[in-house]
Amino acid sequence: MVDIAYASPLRPVTARRVRTPRQSPSDHDLVALFERYFELIPATTPALLDEAMALRYQVYCIENDFEDPAQNPGERESDVFDSHSVHCLLRHRQSRALAGVVRMVLPNPDDLSRSFPMQEVCELHQLRAKYPDFRIERAAEVSRFCISRHFRRRIGESRYPDLGAGDIFAGQPTPIRERRVMPHITLGLMKATVQIGLDYGIDHFISVMDPAFLRLLHRTGVDWQPFGPAVNYHGRRLPCHGRLNDLVEGLREHNPSFGEFVADGRPIPQ
Repeated sequence: MVDIAYASPLRPVTARRVRTPRQSPSDHDLVALFERYFELIPATTPALLDEAMALRYQVYCIENDFEDPAQNPGERESDVFDSHSVHCLLRHRQSRALAGVVRMVLPNPDDLSRSFPMQEVCELHQLRAKYPDFRIERAAEVSRFCISRHFRRRIGESRYPDLGAGDIFAGQPTPIRERRVMPHITLGLMKATVQIGLDYGIDHFISVMDPAFLRLLHRTGVDWQPFGPAVNYHGRRLPCHGRLNDLVEGLREHNPSFGEFVADGRPIPQ
């Protein structure tokens, strides 16, 4: 579940609807700035995974009372779904500070009916009815999408990192050019989501999202769609779905530079 508490040539894509892409002269610069200040690192070693669990603990157990610290010893937050999950870290290049983490929960090969956290609070039959090509074995849940508090503008925005991002460290002013790239932290973690999906043959993404965060994603062109009624999970949440190719295409239509950024030069399955 996305509890934002705040980690060859492209195939031609046919637009789903007529839209004039919104792209300013600075769009390419913004992507370049992101890549200048941040890097995405798959958590492929025990040390990197430990960093991810530590940030999850800080965000979910300390800054927010989403999870019980007593149930997460060693100041590391984890759950049963980590056994079939992959993580990606977002690191600030200059300081080497961990800026954010996203977890992708993959299908459980031992029991597909208990693959994803969202199956504990909502049914997937509505999703299957709406998207006949949906298959659990080719789906993944985007989860534990969290941003370090050092990369958020103020404590009052702890759950929605892109509503604003300010000083990287308390008391130290952030350069104006760096502030311009900070709102793309979420875009960077979406790139991680797409790349993990491509690596693992995932066609469909699912998640349970805060409605405010869903609206934020739509403003950036990330085309997640609700598929069922709201559920109560750390507040009111909406079960959401996005096809991998639709998410990338939506970004390309909204802003070609951002679409190419998340695709990273890889062919996107249709």
